[in-house]
Amino acid sequence: MSGNTFDQEGEAREALSTAVSSYGPRVLGDPRVLGNLVTDLLPDLPRERSLLVTAAEAGVAGELSQHVEQQHVDVDTAIQLVARSLTERRLLDGEASTWVTTEYAQALGYPVPAQRAATPPQPPRYPDTEPLRYPDTEPNSPSPPARPTTPVEATIPPAGPPQAATPPAAVTPPTPAQAVTPPAPPVPPATGDRATSGLSSHRGPLLIAGAIAGALVVYLIVAAVASLFPFSKSSPHPVSGPTPPLTSARATTPSPAHTSPSPPASPTVPASPSLAPGITPLVQLLPSDIDDTSTECTAATGPFSWKMAGLVTGLRCTDPGLPGGKVFAYQLDSSADYQTTWQNFNRAIGFNPSIAGSACPPPQGDAQGTSGWHNKTYPPLNGQVVECGTIGSGKGSQVTYVWSEPTQDSFFEAQASHGWTFAQLQNWWANT
Repeated sequence: MSGNTFDQEGEAREALSTAVSSYGPRVLGDPRVLGNLVTDLLPDLPRERSLLVTAAEAGVAGELSQHVEQQHVDVDTAIQLVARSLTERRLLDGEASTWVTTEYAQALGYPVPAQRAATPPQPPRYPDTEPLRYPDTEPNSPSPPARPTTPVEATIPPAGPPQAATPPAAVTPPTPAQAVTPPAPPVPPATGDRATSGLSSHRGPLLIAGAIAGALVVYLIVAAVASLFPFSKSSPHPVSGPTPPLTSARATTPSPAHTSPSPPASPTVPASPSLAPGITPLVQLLPSDIDDTSTECTAATGPFSWKMAGLVTGLRCTDPGLPGGKVFAYQLDSSADYQTTWQNFNRAIGFNPSIAGSACPPPQGDAQGTSGWHNKTYPPLNGQVVECGTIGSGKGSQVTYVWSEPTQDSFFEAQASHGWTFAQLQNWWANT
């Protein structure tokens, strides 16, 4: 590993390999036994020795096994996750956590990349985003003066209904005193000259006639302008009947149609978890000697000591073939929720597959055991296991079997009566 300052000669790796070959993988979860071994094998590497024992105390082997074997996470990612957890819980340096986690992964037989850098796990980085760009502007550049605008004065007519038009006033004809008086004919001068007198006597009638004609023309012109006879107009007469009401210029807003108020919306009730397609209901998966679930089983609704994700059905049953004992059964709504709940359950009961024996009942000297199981209904499948152990201590202890059915998103636990042995519980489990 590039940049690694731990175990330059590979002595710690050889010590772990020796421990596993001598005691099995479960030694990686036993800090007492492992501590004695590495004290003898690594007398000159106190730092590496301390890290190996700390990892055993923190359950690094169990966490790696869960990530790789149960969650099917790739080895490199599993190392990063466990190393980060170890750094947070034990306040170790990131490089130290990564080194010891990698050594444990190799001791468990996982394919670890040879050149995997021993660097502390880093949180994910998000791609840098380009800052917001604004339109380019000259700093401190004066703004061009705004062009003066001439306000436009709009003439707004006064509000209110339109007024009726006032009829034009009639032209008043002139009074007789105002009538145009024709000019008087000129008086011929009195002279003694006979010739002049004779001429005047012939012109007199002509002048009178012309004066009268001129006066008539003037009168006709005035009469035409003043609407006198014969150019007078008839006076307008008002139209009889009721005067129509004035219509307001304001638009009349129609009254809104009456609508009944909508009823308040009902609160949305979240849907209950339901079985995935093709999954058999839990009551059909119970041990065969539970004949009547209506009288032998009740609902197991919690509270639970582990986080239950997507529980569809939980049952607590009395089994006639397990007198004084109990059978618990749980079924989840999806494969993902089953995997999560199964891991939470094992963590809550303290079961560690990395240190458990390889069979049920557990081998001599082992407190826990586990193995795969199958029958004619359930062919062999990765993750289909039976686990065994003891609940409590002393006279109050009980032996227990737990088995999983991943194809049915279910798992079960049988707790035997006080005084039962693993052999008795194994016989019951094999027959049911």
